[in-house]
Order: sequence, then structure tokens, then C-alpha cells
Amino acid sequence: MGDLTRQCMSPFEALPKELFWEILEYIPPESVLKLRLISRLFKSRISTYSIRTNYVPTILQLHLRSEKQDNKSNDSAFVVVIEISKDERRQFEERLLLSNPPTGLTEKKGLKGHTASGAYITSFNLQAEDKEDIEYLRSCLGEKIGSVLLTNCNDKGTLNAVTEFVDGIQFESLELSGNSMSSDAICHLFATVKSHNVHLLRISARQIPAPAETLLELASLVHSIQIYQAAKNRRKLHANEGEKSILLGLENFDWAPTFIGMLSRKLDTLYIRNLPYERYLSRESADDLIEHLPKLGKEIYFKSTCKQFDSALDCEQNGYSIHADASREVNSYLIIKSSSNLYIERVNY
Repeated sequence: MGDLTRQCMSPFEALPKELFWEILEYIPPESVLKLRLISRLFKSRISTYSIRTNYVPTILQLHLRSEKQDNKSNDSAFVVVIEISKDERRQFEERLLLSNPPTGLTEKKGLKGHTASGAYITSFNLQAEDKEDIEYLRSCLGEKIGSVLLTNCNDKGTLNAVTEFVDGIQFESLELSGNSMSSDAICHLFATVKSHNVHLLRISARQIPAPAETLLELASLVHSIQIYQAAKNRRKLHANEGEKSILLGLENFDWAPTFIGMLSRKLDTLYIRNLPYERYLSRESADDLIEHLPKLGKEIYFKSTCKQFDSALDCEQNGYSIHADASREVNSYLIIKSSSNLYIERVNY
């Protein structure tokens, strides 16, 4: 750098780039972003600073939530919530802010800070049509994520954007959450599970299309399925809901053959939490499960809400442990598992 050029610089600009970078470590990323506007030299040095390491963020969870108000609306807005380790907050913010973000990319107010577990979350508003924003945010995530959560993603526009967003990312855990899932959402689910080698699948919903057939097909693709039955009213269960027999939209259905069929396939861990309809599993179905699951000859872990036993049951059959809570218990479950504790440790229920 010539003497004349150096004389025209401010003291900060004249610093060696290594020292300049060290100083940036003590400046908030938002302020660093403003420094880019001062001069071409600042912009060049800060751009180099932002990519000088091969930092790959550790994304704990990626949550994509549709903001579409109803099925008739053309709105394809969705929110991306990114959860990362609190120790990586600064590095990730630098990666987001200093790599020339699109001008239209905006953070969502009210969804930024730390979770109860101490992880850091940040979120962004996106439109399915905003390819530049989607591509930019996707480029900041890396190639591996702990888990992906999709909420109310039912319409084709949002689902296509979701597919593009997670393309090339590996994740073992996938959760779908919504009131009533569409056929498009289920088709997208199958494609996602297959292309990303999903290990654990969580479904939280009131109803899904063709529940028994869908679950049987999914059981051929994943090792673990968790089902959380949603209530009509999330704040308060209807007075008579506990006496009904419903799971994922099917009423008065014998689930034993479906569950046995599921655990006869690739699936080895099945958990059903159905608090709104605690008697969805009939006593006859429970007895069939107790009789047939221990005959599968494979390691399994089955746990389901069940209020059909007047008194607690504890026994063993063919090396399988069988336990049923008394129906008077607040949360009553039927548990059938192989002697190995592998499947208890695998998933945190």
C-alpha cells in the first residue's frame, strides 16, 4: 500500500487487516454491518472477515411455519425459526448479516432470544415466491440439522418452498404439526422422509388423510413414530371427548391390526399420546396387542394411551415386558417392549 494512499485513510482503515478483524470481534454484528457502508475498503475487509473461516453452524432445530390464514387464501407467507447453540450466536449472526443478505429479508419481531434450555433462536418472514431470500437463508444453514418441524404447511406453494429450503440438508428427526393435514402435505411427507433418510417421525394433528394406510406405509420407511392427538379446542377439552374413540380422525376403529402391522415392518418404536380421547384403544384391541406383539420376534417398544384396565397389569411373555396402568391413573398407558432398554433410551418421551 503506497504512502499517499495510506495518508488518505482514517486511522482505522490504516490498520493491518488482521488487527482490524480482531477489533470486529468486539463490535455487535449489526454495527459491523453499518461499517460496510463507510468505504469500499471496509466493505471488502468485512466481507473477507465474514468468510475467512469455514464455520458451519450447529442448527439444533429448523422450524418452518405457514402463516396462511385459510385454504382459500393465496398468501404463501411462512416463518423460519432457527434454533442454535447459545455459544454460536455471534458466529451465526455474523454469517447471516455480513454475507450480503437480500434487502427484502426481514427478521420476525418477537421471535428472537433464548429458549428455556438456553439455546438461541432467531426467525425470519419469508414468502414462497421470494427465491432470493430462501436461497440466501438456506446457504447460511450448513448441511446438517438436528430436527425439522413443519407447522400448518398444507398448500402446494408453501410445501414447494419447504422442499427447496431443506434440499441437501440431512436431518434424522422430522415433526409435522397442524390441525388437519392435507393430501398434499402427506405426499410431501413421504417424499421428505425418503429423500432425507429420516429416522424419527412425529405427527401432531387432529386428523390426517387415510390414517391407517398412511401409518402403515410410513412404518416401512422409519424406525420410530410418535403420534400426538390434538384436541378440537387446544385450551380446553370438550366435556365428552374423553369418552369418544378417535385417533387422527378415525372413530371407533380397531387399531390393533394396524399397530401390529406397523411394528412388523421397519418400525420398531411406536408411541401414541391421545389425551383428548383416552379410550380410543378398546379393551379388545389392547388384548390383541398383548397377545400378538410379543410374537413378532424382534426388539420393539410400544407405548400408548390406554384407559381400559381396572387394575394395573405387569407380566412377561416370550421375553417381552407388558405393563398397563390402572384406568384411574391420570395418564394411563399400555407398554409392551422387548427386554432390551435400547428403545427407551432412543427416544425421549
